[in-house]
Amino acid sequence: MNGECAEYRTIKTYGFGYYEVRMKPVSGSGLMAGSFFTYTGTYGQPNHHEIDIEALGKNCSIQLNHYGQGRGSHELVIDQGRLGFDPCADFHNYGFAWRPDSITYFIDGVEVHRVTAEIPSQPGQIMTNIWAGTKTVNGWLGAYTPGRSYATQYDWVRYSPQAVTTPLPLAPRSPIPAASSATATTALPIKTIQQNNYAYNSGVLREENGVYYFSASGSRDPGFGIIAGNAPLAGRKTVRFEVRGSVGSGARLIAQIYSDKNDPSHPTISFDPVSVSADWTEVVIYLGSNVEKAQKLQWQINSERGSCQIEIRNIRFE
Repeated sequence: MNGECAEYRTIKTYGFGYYEVRMKPVSGSGLMAGSFFTYTGTYGQPNHHEIDIEALGKNCSIQLNHYGQGRGSHELVIDQGRLGFDPCADFHNYGFAWRPDSITYFIDGVEVHRVTAEIPSQPGQIMTNIWAGTKTVNGWLGAYTPGRSYATQYDWVRYSPQAVTTPLPLAPRSPIPAASSATATTALPIKTIQQNNYAYNSGVLREENGVYYFSASGSRDPGFGIIAGNAPLAGRKTVRFEVRGSVGSGARLIAQIYSDKNDPSHPTISFDPVSVSADWTEVVIYLGSNVEKAQKLQWQINSERGSCQIEIRNIRFE
């Protein structure tokens, strides 16, 4: 940040569930030094719903807050003495479980706060940002001195529609909480399809012990292969799977839902691309109302810079 402030926000909105970020805020007076939150509506109005995890740069403390129907004043500041660490010195995990009747906040897998009043009820965008305050908020953020550059670092952000009620493991990439026993989880029936749409760029698919392998080599355009599910998706809300792949190839995975019916009322819908790493990483996709006209789920795997291999396992839907 240097005079201007940076922000990421999702295009889609998300509702009840578990939200988590791994970030390293920057230290500096006058800064909202790193934030992770959901937001919808107009500030202070009945349509305003918001849940915040914020880092105050003046003393590197963590502030929790929420708004329901425009009503706020639920701030809680957790200083370094209670945290047991300096948030600005290293990466840590910050998350919250948002349920219809409560919000439970976690730091590095440990529950630190729970609220049950004026809970937000409307889906919102997931947002991260850093910004400098004006003199009107000096009492809150401290005085800001222009002319310096600041940067907060974000490792990853994730969301699961399953809100948890118990603390998470302390692992840096702790798994998203599993569905409760009341939620039916079913293995997704799979069929494999080898796609050779481009003569210069073909894909190979195989399955071994429940792991699906895709390899591609490209020269001009990204090659792709597809793994498609046989089962209709009506009534399903969530798809989970694990993925890993070769690093340095620009490999990405794009999940899509589609129908065999070739008409405008049954379009193919693509979700945000997933960058692939060398470690197994769980991916959770919230399907929402998009599945009502969709029959199947498929993955398109791209290699932007030559050959790659991607592996997918533990595919299931809920």
